[in-house]
Amino acid sequence: SARDVALSFVFTGQGAQWFAMGRELLTGSSAFRASIVDSDAVMKALGSEWDLVEELSRSKATSRVGESRFSQPLTTAVQIALVDLLATYGVVPEAVCGHSSGEVAAAYAAGALSRQAAMQVAYMRGIYSAEAKGLNATPGAMLAVGEGEEAVSERIAQLDSKSGKVVVACVNSPESTTISGDVDAILALQGVLTRRACSTGSSRWTRRTTRTTWRSSRSSISRPSRT
Repeated sequence: SARDVALSFVFTGQGAQWFAMGRELLTGSSAFRASIVDSDAVMKALGSEWDLVEELSRSKATSRVGESRFSQPLTTAVQIALVDLLATYGVVPEAVCGHSSGEVAAAYAAGALSRQAAMQVAYMRGIYSAEAKGLNATPGAMLAVGEGEEAVSERIAQLDSKSGKVVVACVNSPESTTISGDVDAILALQGVLTRRACSTGSSRWTRRTTRTTWRSSRSSISRPSRT
């Protein structure tokens, strides 16, 4: 028999998306597809010239899911559609948690944002991220490290300043820290961690190239045209 349980929904940020995400649900679930279509309508009202369903149907070779202009709204739309689909079965969360851009869909699941507001945020954030990419002469990157903030800060302090700048971007947990900065400096720190992993038999980092330093660039971004 069914029993009441307290569920929490956790929403990831960028990095987990892939070209075929949600594809089987697009063809096999009318509720999921309807949600994607509704989210696409919000984007179209903002002047979007591309289609969510079409983009999610692309092949691996032609998919643009790795570009922030597309990945931000695509990920949010899929997350919202999953929330809507689960709701048709009476599955709703007691609590939600979102990391980075995952906070948008988390707010939707909590009822704090409407579909329109959530997709507006995701769509505009994608545009701003793409525009910020062109503002930085030096490519950027992020590195998720399986160490606490104090240990990571000590490693950053030991880096040669000629490699570039690195800062702590997010303290994920007592044993997980995300850093952000110039790609050469990130690679230098990654090298330190790799050598440590080889000597200890552990691997505790994951790198993602961003090509932009979002927080330092956003103040220079102009409002996009909606024509």
